Amino acid sequence: MVSAEIGQIGAGLEQNLTIAKNIKVIFSHDIFIQQSFGGISRYFTELIKQLIIHHTQVKIEGAFHVNSHLSKVDNLKVRYLPCSMATRAFAYYANQVAKRLAPIDSTGGIYHKTYYSGIPRRRRGKTIITIYDMIHERFPNDFAANDQIANWKRAWCREADHIIAISQSTKRDIVRYYGIPEEKISVVYLAPSLLDKDVKADESLDHIRSPFLLYVGRRDGYKNFWRWLEAFKISWQLSRDLSVVCFGGGRFNSKEKARLRSLGLEKKVYHLSGDDGLLLHCYKQARALVYPSLWEGFGLPLVEAMSVGCPIFTGGEGSCREIAADCAHYFDPYSIDEMKSKMEEILPDGDMLTAHRRAGIERAKCFTWERTAASHLAIYRTALAN
Repeated sequence: MVSAEIGQIGAGLEQNLTIAKNIKVIFSHDIFIQQSFGGISRYFTELIKQLIIHHTQVKIEGAFHVNSHLSKVDNLKVRYLPCSMATRAFAYYANQVAKRLAPIDSTGGIYHKTYYSGIPRRRRGKTIITIYDMIHERFPNDFAANDQIANWKRAWCREADHIIAISQSTKRDIVRYYGIPEEKISVVYLAPSLLDKDVKADESLDHIRSPFLLYVGRRDGYKNFWRWLEAFKISWQLSRDLSVVCFGGGRFNSKEKARLRSLGLEKKVYHLSGDDGLLLHCYKQARALVYPSLWEGFGLPLVEAMSVGCPIFTGGEGSCREIAADCAHYFDPYSIDEMKSKMEEILPDGDMLTAHRRAGIERAKCFTWERTAASHLAIYRTALAN
């Protein structure tokens, strides 16, 4: 049960943060040159901010990054470049050169791998890796035959001194697919970041028909967006009364635009992107968050939505029930008919939506970045002691 685990973490919170100043942590540059925005880079940025607050010695491997989250953290001695294909490529190769010419010594400290790339090599310090999900292993057909992520991930898991999984569901999958001993894996939950942001209304919302359902993140493969959109389409009640706002995940490409036209939804489904203030505004204005994913390693939009009182509809697969518990409405993500009927049944019920808003706000209080940081520090300390 997540609340019990979080309670145990909280009991040692002060002690773990107190020993922070005696720990040196080097974070690999991987995720900060892959993502401009995104859940993984947000997680590491929030962790780094907490570690800095508590005087941990923090360094980022390499000389450049393209991540908007990290760009707001001062004194990291790594330069931000506005993200583009060219700057991302430049940052990658420049960092490779920097690592060879001026490698950061991890002796006596922690090297924390932020994503899976390359073949691991033995380091003088302790190596930690975070595993977010086992999507490549569960849905191999969603990826190209020459995709190396699963191979790199397996190699890093075997080489690491310890593994952090962001949910019990992900931990079980690591054990199942890789045969890693359970004692080598610790579960650390993530947290929402929007509560301290200013709500930012935007004229880009003016042309969107309200009320709307909110979808956040990527739309391809196991995210199951298009199957859910079929359910939205065939529901006269939903498609008549509501619009759909897709936040982030990239603009609609030509194939997606053609698919929207074929469904007759090109004037009902909108795309938005922007900063945290605009995302917060969308959560607050939405009738509900729809999260129909076939599997999740954690599901950061779930805790974001709960934290600001946005009702949730989700498939409940992977970690979704573990994170949202009884604060979400669940449907079979493989069944178009059930997704349709569940939403038609609940969305008009204002009392039920209000109850779930309140329950979600309370549950979200269990997830904080301070607790996340304290858990990491406990893992770092144990790794160094061993």
